[in-house]
Amino acid sequence: VLFHLRHHLQYVLNCIENDQEDEAKKYISTICEEIEAQRVQRYCENDAVNLILSAFVGQAKKAGVTMQVLGYLSDFILASDSDLCVLLSNALENALNACQALPKEQRALRVAAKFQGDAKLTVAVDNPCPQPVEFDAQGFPLAPAREGHGLGLKNVAAAVKKYHGVFQCSCQNGEFHFRAVLFAPGDSPS
Repeated sequence: VLFHLRHHLQYVLNCIENDQEDEAKKYISTICEEIEAQRVQRYCENDAVNLILSAFVGQAKKAGVTMQVLGYLSDFILASDSDLCVLLSNALENALNACQALPKEQRALRVAAKFQGDAKLTVAVDNPCPQPVEFDAQGFPLAPAREGHGLGLKNVAAAVKKYHGVFQCSCQNGEFHFRAVLFAPGDSPS
């Protein structure tokens, strides 16, 4: 469900704009039932992060992708749940999509999220990437143009900027690396 959150929201918005309130309510109820039916694994103390990670672990399993999760997040962290959703969902969706294009024996990804003290949140996502990746001047991976593609990482960059953080994508030694670091106000690097 979290994989395509923007698509769900676009559908609901379309229903509302076309005066189809009953259809929108029905759709929202269906989504809520699907979320409730998912088994939420506890990876850390943050419920929103557990929900996101559990959803992606389920999707990875269905796609034949091994997903290793390391989560060290407390219940209270410096980022809002919505910003965490943007950050984790986009990074994991990109990694999972990349893995699905690989032979089954290469389908694996790792995600680590760690909160250090009260000041710094780090997120790392790694996946195999046998083909070289080109990056634009802002450090975003270049990909074939298609509608809506490329917006996810720009949303990640905006969320990271809110927390005076940094984010970087790189491709080295056959692996794609996503890194983001968020800082509490007053703790960002100079």
